[in-house]
Amino acid sequence: MILPPLQAYIQDQGAKGYEKFSDYLNKGDTASKNELKKLPGFVSGEDAVKPGTDQLTCLETMERLNSDFLPVVDEKLKYVGMVERNKNYHQPDYRCDPCHRRCGWWEITS
Repeated sequence: MILPPLQAYIQDQGAKGYEKFSDYLNKGDTASKNELKKLPGFVSGEDAVKPGTDQLTCLETMERLNSDFLPVVDEKLKYVGMVERNKNYHQPDYRCDPCHRRCGWWEITS
């Protein structure tokens, strides 16, 4: 299984990485939010997949963030899973929009 970059980064940092990450989340101040944004692979709630998000919007967000993973939240903005791009998905009759560089299919995993 390929780990999202943020999870891999925190695991590589060991106990100190988990402690720092949890401190940033618990403080929630501007400085902590800025530090979270610096972490590799961190995706803020603003970019999370919300109910009603269509596939095109999801893929555009992945492109903008250069990420193959996005968090998924429910109507109450509670984390419910993750969207992962499958770069191997391609059907002969699948037409890519010319403005997109890659094809992709997504599914929610928890």
